[in-house]
Amino acid sequence: MEGALVETLSLVEGQVPEVPKSVFAQRVEKWIDTKERRFRSRPMEIHGNSKNQANTLETVYGCRGGKTNKGHGCWWGCYAKFICKRLPVDFDEPVPQVLDAATLWPQLRRVKQSWVRIGIMGDPCHDWSVTVAACELVHRASKTPVVITRQWDIPTKDELPRMFEADTLIHATVCAFDGDRFLEPRVKMAEDYLRFGGKWVWRVVRFHFDDSTEEGRRLWARQDSLVPTGPVSVPEKRPLILETPARLMKGERQRNPTWDRAIPDWQYFEAPTTKDHRFSMPNRN
Repeated sequence: MEGALVETLSLVEGQVPEVPKSVFAQRVEKWIDTKERRFRSRPMEIHGNSKNQANTLETVYGCRGGKTNKGHGCWWGCYAKFICKRLPVDFDEPVPQVLDAATLWPQLRRVKQSWVRIGIMGDPCHDWSVTVAACELVHRASKTPVVITRQWDIPTKDELPRMFEADTLIHATVCAFDGDRFLEPRVKMAEDYLRFGGKWVWRVVRFHFDDSTEEGRRLWARQDSLVPTGPVSVPEKRPLILETPARLMKGERQRNPTWDRAIPDWQYFEAPTTKDHRFSMPNRN
């Protein structure tokens, strides 16, 4: 699957792979049903791509969040949905993958890093049961599971403590455009996880709002309120904060209607690689 994904990304970026198209198509069809335009449900495997090390695991491909924001997906523009638009696959229909311990275990033992990222081309929240089971297997392999999620779906009261027991680090993404109604159940999940003693990171996506308008100033204030503790504060159990600039997509066709009223001059940020990534101290005390 890794080879198919890397070659697919190269094709999207305009770099034609040095293989016949027929071979490329055969590889794509291993993980995409091109007739139904859906991801296939296959045994999950460790993989990587040009931006990430070979320590990534997909428990779910696709994300229902792609339907939000008038079909643009997350407010800052979802790179996974952008890629899937260029492929014959419906990103908005999540497809859980199959956890085959016999297949995955030897791959986990070969991971060089001390951690495994769960979630790039889909949101793990759309099947917490298989995600939690994957976290437990990653933990048994003496690796730290790192779940990247927008929390569209909330885990059950039994699944959350299981993730804590598996020493799972949860990265939950939020931004100033998220309203109180959206944040409320996700804040409760964070508070519960922190009280268990779990490790939680708010990934705060930051925009350069237009501070010459009332709307822009309101969004700046809301954005600032998400740090230094994020949208939740549990006494003596503060979450970590990771501030990241919105990597807005290039091209007029990728413009988000929200930006026009709140962001006057937007800039595209290249995605950083994680080739030499190490977890560091929180950027705010």
